[in-house]
Amino acid sequence: MANLLTFYGQRRYFKQNTNEVRAYGLDSPLWAFVGSKVNAVYTENRRARSDVLNVIRFLHKFLKNEGNWAINTIEKIFDGDSGLSDDGTDIFHNRLSYLIGLGETSAQIYNNILDEVFHTNTSGALQLRDVRNAQGEIALKTTHGREDFGLIYIGDTSKFKNLVNKDGTDIDMPSEDVITESLFSNINKPDSHINILIGAKKFIEGWDSWRVTAMGLLNIGRQEGSQIIQLFGRGVRLRGKDMSLKRSAALDGDHPPNLPLLETLNIFAVRANFMAQFRDYLMREGIELDEPIQLEIPIVSNENFLERRLYVPKVLPYDENAKGQCVPLTVNINAYITHTTQIVEIIGSSSQEGIRGSRSTAALERKIKKESLDLLDWEKIHLELLEYKQEKQFHNLIFDTEILYTIMEPEQELYGLTVIAESEVNPTSLEEVTRLGELVITLLRKYIAKFYRIIQQQWSGNRVKLKTLDCVLFPTNASVANMSKWTPLSFQKLIFIPFAAGKV
Repeated sequence: MANLLTFYGQRRYFKQNTNEVRAYGLDSPLWAFVGSKVNAVYTENRRARSDVLNVIRFLHKFLKNEGNWAINTIEKIFDGDSGLSDDGTDIFHNRLSYLIGLGETSAQIYNNILDEVFHTNTSGALQLRDVRNAQGEIALKTTHGREDFGLIYIGDTSKFKNLVNKDGTDIDMPSEDVITESLFSNINKPDSHINILIGAKKFIEGWDSWRVTAMGLLNIGRQEGSQIIQLFGRGVRLRGKDMSLKRSAALDGDHPPNLPLLETLNIFAVRANFMAQFRDYLMREGIELDEPIQLEIPIVSNENFLERRLYVPKVLPYDENAKGQCVPLTVNINAYITHTTQIVEIIGSSSQEGIRGSRSTAALERKIKKESLDLLDWEKIHLELLEYKQEKQFHNLIFDTEILYTIMEPEQELYGLTVIAESEVNPTSLEEVTRLGELVITLLRKYIAKFYRIIQQQWSGNRVKLKTLDCVLFPTNASVANMSKWTPLSFQKLIFIPFAAGKV
């Protein structure tokens, strides 16, 4: 509940000050729940549990508000009676001052949360809706909602829906209510109505967003040491005013009051005993977590070094005219890729060694002949690669079946392939044709990834130039580059609030 209240405070402030805060590169706040595996089921007190299902249960319970449970819980938190304390002091003391300062009752806060976060004006049950043309997406809506407010982004939607059915809750899953367009692909757009995102390793393996301001961790970070630090980085970074990548506290001049509400990443967690370990890790690294500190660091000039001058990369201003430009997939010998097939055979044994495995090594260098390429369903291959393009966020890359076929033609010499058996490239049965289709998709995925990486590097290389440090810092007055004083640096306090399972 506290996580929801802090997130609502951020959305409330953004809505009331949209024009002012957008000048600081801030987008509509997004509440992201992250788990190591969305469908992960664990046993606790001899009962099967699911972290994502716990979140869904909470949202459902909040939306129904039976017996005024949600309103009463909000009031308890505002009164400093959340049930979670640190040395006798409620851990949310002075943490929700912005909402409390609004002077609204708990009932008013609840109704405003329904409207701002859940797109509804009245209490009701939670609905799970299928997204037909987007694999792994389940939309979240209320029974009386104007539109979807959330999204579960997973690999196996049917498995999760079975978990919900077995749980015995009255969460609604109407079979006839289906969405046809992906919600995840549009989640970073300014007009996106998705406020809550529940997902897994997409947050660590390449998904990028500036919207995340609140994060709920679901059984993640117990073993992923470096990954959890990277995960926090997803939400901590921001564009800053004029793409300075700085928070307002580090900028000169006056700024909107309460702007740090949107510049702060609030991290809450379910089953978060690992947070204490992460806190200990930071303290071992010498990072103080209790009080903000200010350091004034004097600069000692090295005159010999200054005479040599320091060159740093300078990124040229972004060309607004470049927006929307498409990149066609083409034949590019620099995108040459290699692939080796392999087969792992599992051999059963009744000996004490148990089950043994053997790996077959590929040794035949082959090309796929046109006769074999003509046997494939290229429309299906095209659709598979369009889905791959969306997954990798190669949004401006365009291609059709013709260029895909051309890339695979043996005379193009765009790939090196080593196989185990001749039948892998010269199929004689329907089953072998199917396997060849999967092999071609794998090769094309590799080629597309390398081709796009080359295009990105070319684009970046054209925009990055070497400049001396004084020209970068003081483009209009290089004579002041030899600084004798250093502005005090402020390190903001990093706050961790661990939660036990079942707490709200």
